[in-house]
Amino acid sequence: MRFVTLFAVVALLAAGANAAPLETSSDQYQKFSSHDPRPYPPSGEAGGEDFATSVDMVALPFNDSGNMWDYADDIDFGYGTSPDCVYHYTPDADGCVTFDLCESNYDSMIFVVDEAMNIIVWNDDGAACDAFQSQISWMYIYAGVKYFYVLDGWGGSAGPYVINVFVRDCPPPPECPEGALLEGEPCQDPYNDLYNAGCNADNYAFGEIECAEGQIVFCGTIFNHYDDQGNGLRDTDWLELVDLFELTTITSTSYYESTGSLYYILVAPDCNGSVTIPAGIHLGSRELGELVYDMDPAEGRWAIFQSKNYYDGTWYTCEDPELWPYVLTIDGYTCPVVPAETETWGGVKNLFK
Repeated sequence: MRFVTLFAVVALLAAGANAAPLETSSDQYQKFSSHDPRPYPPSGEAGGEDFATSVDMVALPFNDSGNMWDYADDIDFGYGTSPDCVYHYTPDADGCVTFDLCESNYDSMIFVVDEAMNIIVWNDDGAACDAFQSQISWMYIYAGVKYFYVLDGWGGSAGPYVINVFVRDCPPPPECPEGALLEGEPCQDPYNDLYNAGCNADNYAFGEIECAEGQIVFCGTIFNHYDDQGNGLRDTDWLELVDLFELTTITSTSYYESTGSLYYILVAPDCNGSVTIPAGIHLGSRELGELVYDMDPAEGRWAIFQSKNYYDGTWYTCEDPELWPYVLTIDGYTCPVVPAETETWGGVKNLFK
């Protein structure tokens, strides 16, 4: 079992939208930067060198290939020094698209940017890819809007790339079923989050999830807010599994309207010292993610952490309720079986005296 220990957990987990991405201990998320000493002048082939020379996809589905070593590092989103290239697409109708670099041969990243240079969404490691390639399972596109697709790399990594973009059906928004547990967190600005912010809050308040027979469904919200000093923060939900009594395989799925993160967190007593994150995933909008892990209560307090992805460049305020709900399901978290009390034959006879 391999863990990542975070000593500055409050700063990292509470960080705003401009913070560096937090990676988990899973081998799927370990980063290996590579550097090629060759110069990489722009070749003019495949994607464009920058926004001004970006290549028009014209129509979908779209497929293209090239080598990132043919490009310079013109665009800086704060995530490395890799070469980058740019495509663009302007749809004729509203819809959803999926795009990936799964067939590429380097540790890739991909950003989608609008004409105002706002990052709409980005991805580092796509769940559908084999290793460190990027994939966004879907995103809304609107007719007449010009979208730029920036192909990049992690920490200087570059190499041959293959980009695939195609239209797909838009998935439904998350819906909270009848009988689900409701978070009930207030939504306002300015807001100092003391509701269930766990180790991020001065009062160390955790939400509590009790055991139950069958699947547990929890409906919550994640949003960005400002505190009373004007600092931009994101809402975080720390949900402690208060009835965990033995080594248990917990399976959680999460489905966000906006992008979101799902972590399993082992919390030190009273949030003192280190906090470990043995498993975690980052999800795109309406991208269903599953996390499975064997939780041992002998190791400490276990909590499920939900939040907005703080590295995706978007800012979901609580004034936009359609952007920030999530539905969390928990399987395997059943209550302990209480053994029936045995009675001697003499005790039974005494009942009828």
